[in-house]
Amino acid sequence: MNPICEEQYDITFRNIFDTPYVQTLREWRNQDFVRKNMTNHAVITPEEHEEYMRGLEHSSTNKVFLAFYRGEPLAVITMKYNPEENYMEPGMYIINEKFLGKGFGIVMSYVRLEYIFTCLPEGRMRTLILEKNQTNRNLQEKMGCVLTERIMVQAQNGEEEPACVYYLTRQAWENNKAAIEERIAQNYDLARIGRIPV
Repeated sequence: MNPICEEQYDITFRNIFDTPYVQTLREWRNQDFVRKNMTNHAVITPEEHEEYMRGLEHSSTNKVFLAFYRGEPLAVITMKYNPEENYMEPGMYIINEKFLGKGFGIVMSYVRLEYIFTCLPEGRMRTLILEKNQTNRNLQEKMGCVLTERIMVQAQNGEEEPACVYYLTRQAWENNKAAIEERIAQNYDLARIGRIPV
């Protein structure tokens, strides 16, 4: 990304491989406050991380982006495309506790949906959220997502816990987009929020 153009934005996005944080990604992911809301609560080992990054580097369906707020790493965004069912499954986590509760969740959701429906104008967004993560569930419902089923997911330790599957179509997103932009504009200038590189 052109650094001169990037200066106009408070929030920017880069592919993880275009940053110096490839190894730091594992440390961010292993933080307790991050892991507790993951379907896999396990601590990622260095070997698992290396294997994941090798697969990611050559994947046509999986991508990881890093969001920056005024140049400081803010959040990790993952995108996983399912070509058979034509949906994209995003993930996101804030990487610094000082950014929690500041309204960045709705900004990250907005930018992810803009990315998804740019890439998949005829596709859908699918997301799996642990049932106990009520904050994220409320946010997805505000975005227009529809709860389609409840399932049990298994953590690496063998325990199961309930999770919710949500879907969102482009039409539903377009119907809700203006209201979401209005909410974001209460705290952030939309013109100063970049976009995930397609």
